[in-house]
Amino acid sequence: MGAWGVGIFDDDTALDIKGEYRALLAFGVPEDEAYQLIKKEFYGDNGEQSDFDSVFWFAVATIQQKYGILMPDVKENALHFINNKLDWVYTAPQTPQDLKKREKIMNDLKEKLLAPPLPKRKVSKPHTQKPRWKLGDIVVSKIVCPAYEDRWFFNKYVLYRVVRLKTSDMSFLKPGLAYDEWVFGALYDWIGDEIPDSSIIKDLDYYKIFNPQDGSHNIRPFSMYWIPRNEKYTLFQRDCEYPMPSTHEMVADESTGANLFGVLNYAGHFEEVYKRFKKEVQ
Repeated sequence: MGAWGVGIFDDDTALDIKGEYRALLAFGVPEDEAYQLIKKEFYGDNGEQSDFDSVFWFAVATIQQKYGILMPDVKENALHFINNKLDWVYTAPQTPQDLKKREKIMNDLKEKLLAPPLPKRKVSKPHTQKPRWKLGDIVVSKIVCPAYEDRWFFNKYVLYRVVRLKTSDMSFLKPGLAYDEWVFGALYDWIGDEIPDSSIIKDLDYYKIFNPQDGSHNIRPFSMYWIPRNEKYTLFQRDCEYPMPSTHEMVADESTGANLFGVLNYAGHFEEVYKRFKKEVQ
């Protein structure tokens, strides 16, 4: 478990609780069932109280109070930890200013828990990731991530071929409740200042990463998660006649591969590719 600040959700476990609990409630799991699932996973009940239990009770109490479904035992346990100050035991800043901020947060939570309950309200459904493209689509992406505005590849274009569509459960406690759908693309061995002419595709190979374990070169599909501040994606070509990567060329688990920014930032390969294509254009 890791904590990085004084807020109730400035904690890895608290954020996990928040994401799971809200997903369960938003997608129609009955309140009592959702609570029991969360409690079994994140708290357990072995009869031994721990100061770390405060993470669970504060997170659950905050969520329940907000949506007007505060349960008596949640309220009682959260107040117990607040009143006895059994909440500051994990690695986080502990300066006098931090402790003062934490005290205020605890007092605010206590005040909310002791106030008349709020009207029950619906938990809005979280955003679900849906694919914007089909298998085989070629997508052009402009690199616009502000963190790299001083790098040579900022505002340049790369090309992907959509090679995988995968789903993941939004709730690991209730599989099948709702899904995110993710797009993965094989990166072409190309980078340029402008969107290229479509005819360039026929002469391009896919970028391959060297595997030192067996000496092979493999295609590692990159996640094409829609984050506009990082990349601006545009459909380049659909129903393309040029071949897809073969199955044996691609690694089975794309999570083991490098990401786009890592490849551009630390490997000199693409800078050489950029210079070569720029010279050919000139």
